[in-house]
Amino acid sequence: ASPIYIFFRPKEDLMISRSLQWRKWIARCPTCGLYLVALLAACFSLMRAVAVFGPPQLQVLLPLSFTLMAITPWIVLSRFGRDQIGLRRARSISSYAKAVFAGVLLALVCGVMGSLLFEVGEQNWFVTIARNFGRSFDTGGKSTFLLFAVFTVPSMIFSPIGEEFFFRALLQRSLEDFTSRSLATVCECSVFAIVHLCHHGLYRTSMGFSFWMPSSIIWAALMFLAGYLFAYFRNTSDSIFPAVVCHMAFNATMGVYIFSVLWGAHHAA
Repeated sequence: ASPIYIFFRPKEDLMISRSLQWRKWIARCPTCGLYLVALLAACFSLMRAVAVFGPPQLQVLLPLSFTLMAITPWIVLSRFGRDQIGLRRARSISSYAKAVFAGVLLALVCGVMGSLLFEVGEQNWFVTIARNFGRSFDTGGKSTFLLFAVFTVPSMIFSPIGEEFFFRALLQRSLEDFTSRSLATVCECSVFAIVHLCHHGLYRTSMGFSFWMPSSIIWAALMFLAGYLFAYFRNTSDSIFPAVVCHMAFNATMGVYIFSVLWGAHHAA
């Protein structure tokens, strides 16, 4: 089915009480689907870690992991299964406007909190993200607007689609077959928060890996909150697309904050 058909498909009964509908090669084993998703989560997390901490030539693994996350539901789920995880039209158009507002607000809270607590120091999570961007792209002699565009446009496409399709849609719905929606949400948000320690909190030294304290704890808590916010829009709209939009708004606002507030001060520091 085309993306346009998926987005505007008329709503059907989600049948939440019904088990997630996998492809036939998975459906023969009731728990195999969850085990497979857990294995994929570990593989995608490893790809992210290698991309962030490995040599520059392996940084392509990060967008590749997001792409694989995005297509996984089409590989492992039946057509009805993709409906069940939220690849369908949202209940109301207003949920998209609310998602944009919430994503912008949360990103501003993260940015202001980091600046108030750590200014432009290394424990500021947005400063770390800006440094990682500088590591992957030659920023010398480039205008701030060009850097903003190169940073923000991919971050509005790859991670919101890949992470929401995988974490909020596939992983959470897989867990809901074995536990309550509330506990499933807490579990997937916890995984989401831990994975994002790759971007800030966990760092590599000549002696191995260590954590920025206390900023790693605060950042993980903020990422858990972000995941929970995205899950709220998925849960209340029976669609993953408002969550994707909220995530896009968060990443876009993060880019605006980095390049309008932190970039010059960070390089001057």
